[in-house]
Amino acid sequence: MDEQELYVYTRYRKQANTKWEGDTFYHANMYLVDNLCSLKMCHKCFQLYGSIRLQDRQRVEQRCYCHRPNTEERWHISGNGYDVYYDFNQDYEICYCCGLEIIPSGSRWSSFYCQDCKGRIRKLNERIAVCIIPYGRHSLMNGISLSGESVKDNKAITDFVLAANRMNQTVEIIGKHRETIAKAQTDFLGLDKDAPAIDLILKSHGSELDEPKEEAFLKLAALVFNRTTDETGKFYFECLRE
Repeated sequence: MDEQELYVYTRYRKQANTKWEGDTFYHANMYLVDNLCSLKMCHKCFQLYGSIRLQDRQRVEQRCYCHRPNTEERWHISGNGYDVYYDFNQDYEICYCCGLEIIPSGSRWSSFYCQDCKGRIRKLNERIAVCIIPYGRHSLMNGISLSGESVKDNKAITDFVLAANRMNQTVEIIGKHRETIAKAQTDFLGLDKDAPAIDLILKSHGSELDEPKEEAFLKLAALVFNRTTDETGKFYFECLRE
């Protein structure tokens, strides 16, 4: 592994969220660099597409939103004591907050964010004691559940439905932000239309990423709070000082 490949591998592993249903499932495998060289960013939906290899060496086609069929057999990996079905056929995507990191995907438990962005979002959610910015697609990831005796409680059911609806509405906002920020980052880095995914990492190599990631986080939070970025930034930093 040369120096450039080592940087890509190390940065991916540092930023990846790899927990699937309580088990650690490492997407950063021997094909990582080759996969990121093969994948490209759709300049319309800003999802990644291309031919990649999964951990069991099978070659599959990851499609962007623009070309994803309505029905498709789910990818399946087995061997070495594990047996994994993907919830949707996507192994890599771009962080929904900063648009600068490539992260694992494919599970209903997959996080929307790289570790840096997830850390900021967690601090905010914990300070206001509510999961105002969802971590991922599954309601349980965001503290929304209905179980046990509560399934017989009409108020509990109503509260669950309202919370789930709010979560889904916020997830739509996050999805729109992802497209906007991904376009902004690719334009800023001078990436060509449908550029290789690996260029997102390599062209930002050597840059100080804390500031653009924080700016992207404040823009996302502002959309969720329906406030200006300045108002959101003031509120966020006041929360951190408390």
